[in-house]
Amino acid sequence: MQKNHILRNLIYWLIGAIFLLFWLQPILTVETTFGLYLQKYLKPLNINIPANETFYLFGDIDREMWKPLLDQYKLPSWNLPGHEVALSFGIAAVGTGVPFHFHGPGFAEVIFGAKYWFLSPFEKRPEWDPNVSTLQWMKEIFLNLPLEEKPLNCLLLPGELIYFPDKWWHATLNVKTSVFFSTFLSPTSNKINEIKGSRKDEF
Repeated sequence: MQKNHILRNLIYWLIGAIFLLFWLQPILTVETTFGLYLQKYLKPLNINIPANETFYLFGDIDREMWKPLLDQYKLPSWNLPGHEVALSFGIAAVGTGVPFHFHGPGFAEVIFGAKYWFLSPFEKRPEWDPNVSTLQWMKEIFLNLPLEEKPLNCLLLPGELIYFPDKWWHATLNVKTSVFFSTFLSPTSNKINEIKGSRKDEF
């Protein structure tokens, strides 16, 4: 019998640990099989479930395990000079999402389902409770904000792509059970040295 692969990137979202925003707090992960994730965790999110109790398949995936799938994905036609590509993908149930956070630039594409995106420049930090899910935030906060105070927002359908700039706040909400790919753009070592050199020249 073939041994089940173990997923090591099913993230238990302790919101204080999402990406680089609260990096001093560790991200907890849960090991499970892909089949068990689909059967047990891929269920519509109840609005009363807090963000720190939401399971979400996404993140730092095992690229060797998922190489056959990643190799099938067609990368976006655009890139940033001096940046390298890192691919990730996710599968998430309707109602789940990621509250506001920020990191480096990249692209995100919906393959199946539909996903709402909310974006705001770094200097315009959105107001949100990290313990509240994006679903609850949208219904209780976003819909009641004046138009001029709302973050930029759009609905991504299959085959549609969004670019998120460097260090822009963004949150997502899966309005349908969704499959999606993210193309993260990380500066190369040469680019990092170039940035460091330009900053020295400023002083």
